[in-house]
Formats: sequence, C-alpha cells, structure tokens
Amino acid sequence: MKHILKLLIFAIAILPCGCACCDDMAATVSNTTATEPNVKAFNSLFTKTTNFISYFTGDFGQPRWNSIAGIHGRYELTMQFDVDVNRTNSTLRSKTDPQFFLVEIQSIDLLPDGRVSIGYNPLTQHKFGTKEWEILIRASGDFKSIGINLIKDSPIAGFERVLPN
Repeated sequence: MKHILKLLIFAIAILPCGCACCDDMAATVSNTTATEPNVKAFNSLFTKTTNFISYFTGDFGQPRWNSIAGIHGRYELTMQFDVDVNRTNSTLRSKTDPQFFLVEIQSIDLLPDGRVSIGYNPLTQHKFGTKEWEILIRASGDFKSIGINLIKDSPIAGFERVLPN
C-alpha cells in the first residue's frame, strides 16, 4: 500500500498543469540532475530513472527529491532526501542525507478498470544510507558489495508498465 501511495504521489508530481509552478519544477529537476552529486551518480548507475520533487511548493509538506529506477525487471530502487527549493533560480539545496529503499516486486496485475496492482515481497525490502551508497557507487552498482543479492534473470511480467528498466 505504501508503494501504491508513492506511485500516486509520483503521478501527481509529474502531471502537467500548465502553471508556472510546473515550469519551475521542471527547471529545478533539470538543474539538479546536472549538478547534485548523488543524483548524478544515481542517474549514471541506473540509466532509466525518473526524477521528481514531491511537495515542490512546500505548501502541503516538506519538499523531497525522489529518484526511482527499475533494476533487472523486478526491483525498484528509490533515493530520497529533503530539500529547500529556490524557485527564483530553479535550484535546490539538500537538507538531509539521502536514504535508499530497494524493494522486490512479486507481481504486477492489470485490473479490469485499467489500474495496476503491484505486489511487493516484504522479506526482501532494504533501506540503506550514504555509507552503503558510497560503496555501491565504487562497485559500479553491484548490490553484492553491500550484502544484497539480486535475482537478475527472472523479470516480472508487466514490469515495463510501471517502471523504466
């Protein structure tokens, strides 16, 4: 359920609304992907990523950077950190160290009404911080370097519908 909520927040964050706020967010995301070291590393290691800022205006919650990548057709890796957004020059400043969340998808079902139901394996969820992230960067994204063995040859049917891979 937590991940369905995350996908809903993601969908709201990227829906075009035609307002200046959306233009500001797009410019800030573009600037951040080019300049923020952790984001650059994430996008370099995992080439098909989605980047966005939830609560961009700060009106309804703390603005948070999000980078999401699909891995091996069955895993979702998310990097998040709280930010201060400077809308004047479309930049941001990280307020917290990044946190990383790796989840294994067990099933993806297309419901009759067009929605997608995603089942996650609760036994293989991992949360890690900057220490492990630095090791992962040095190991070119090899999760074994931080003690996580991934299934690489058994993608989940329908994965490409929900995550770039």
